[in-house]
Amino acid sequence: RAWGRESAVYRVAGVLNVIGGWLLTAAVAFVASALFAAFLFYGEFIAALILTVFAIGMIVRSNMGFAKKMESENLVDDEVDNLVRTSDPVGLSRNLMAADIRRSANIVAMAGEALVAKQKRSSIRLNKEIEAVVKRQRSLELKMTRVLKELKLEKGGQATVHLMAYDYICDLSQSARIMVEEQYNHLANFHKEPHGGFLLAYGDLLNLFSPYMNRIVAALESGKSVPHGDLLNAKRQIVLDINRALELDVQRYRQGDLTTRQTHLQTKLLLELRDITALAYRVHKVYFG
Repeated sequence: RAWGRESAVYRVAGVLNVIGGWLLTAAVAFVASALFAAFLFYGEFIAALILTVFAIGMIVRSNMGFAKKMESENLVDDEVDNLVRTSDPVGLSRNLMAADIRRSANIVAMAGEALVAKQKRSSIRLNKEIEAVVKRQRSLELKMTRVLKELKLEKGGQATVHLMAYDYICDLSQSARIMVEEQYNHLANFHKEPHGGFLLAYGDLLNLFSPYMNRIVAALESGKSVPHGDLLNAKRQIVLDINRALELDVQRYRQGDLTTRQTHLQTKLLLELRDITALAYRVHKVYFG
């Protein structure tokens, strides 16, 4: 226990590890500077030419990155312009929301697989992906409000539908971001892996969650709603299973079978998954009643 992941010894060792990293960084910087100076001193004109070519390459790469960023911003503007131009803004709005739900749901499912397999690299990639989704939604937020004046709608209430759905989608993606970030931090800091019973229950939950989200996405894309009773029962089943898993985790923690870090991660994942389940249902309901 003295060397356990939650012990003071382990934490002190972590601090020393960080300090060692700083010292190593300083040593590497010193050696690199010495090599760089020696390269210029002995290489003379040829060395200067090589470094000039390298600098030009870095400038080109930077410009390519900037161009990619501008292309992403232009795509965001195109989405708003398409909403204004189309004769069916509600249908296009549904498709935009469906795309974001699918993306967030897929990231949540893949992050769960990465957690079970302890795949830190996958967690890093998924964390970047969900951050990009949230960032894009933030950049669209003001534009989505401004565009309400210009939408070609038969009823004024349809503008409210679009705004409410977008708000739900932003909350949904934020919950997905929290889930992925928590899993990444847990793996990156080498905390004790989640309880085996939790991993089994979480896997079963994701097996219910993915088809549920796919049904909602399909309904939004096709414009044909899922029967209200069926979708409500599916949502209630997932929420019920999540609540049971939460109760079990709290019980295990009180009995000393879980560490604080384990309990924090497991309960956070369950609570955010419950929020995503409810928010996706609300998106379906706001479009189809």
